[in-house]
Amino acid sequence: MELISDYKDALRKAMRDARDILARDMLEYLSNIIQYRVLTLDKFKEAEIVGGYYPIGSEVQTFKILDFVLKNKILALPKVDKEIKFAKVVNLKELVKGRYNIMEPRGEIIKPDLVLIPAIAFDEKGYRIGYGKGYYDKYLSKNDCYSIGLAYDFQVLKEIPYEDHDIRVDMIVTDKRIISVT
Repeated sequence: MELISDYKDALRKAMRDARDILARDMLEYLSNIIQYRVLTLDKFKEAEIVGGYYPIGSEVQTFKILDFVLKNKILALPKVDKEIKFAKVVNLKELVKGRYNIMEPRGEIIKPDLVLIPAIAFDEKGYRIGYGKGYYDKYLSKNDCYSIGLAYDFQVLKEIPYEDHDIRVDMIVTDKRIISVT
């Protein structure tokens, strides 16, 4: 168990470093491709309440998706305490800095039909390496929603180590492909 945890930590650092060296214009270009792909998915079109995320650093940008959802659906963003809960968002300007300096909503807690999930790495089976706190794994294990991981294609590896508590996403969308896991 400790060996897997140590390996995940090393992989987390290496993949985060690789993501962080992306030039800003390349990050935006690849993010735009990913966002367009998400907006055209049947699962996305069918969802009424979309759980997004406010991107930090070199994560896949989601602002085009967030703007679309605000105008056409119900948007929820994560609010972190001991676990993640999704709160309704009416305007991105109402967000406040929360735990870990991530922008969070103050609205009512709601349950999304579909959740977009950031990661440092995914594998082709849908397992992910996040920031190591397990927030999304806990959320997905307790809530019935369709989950889509967003990543640059180089973040998708053949296989990553996983443990019993790790939950797979249903789909991964990258700048080069869409991987249906379930």
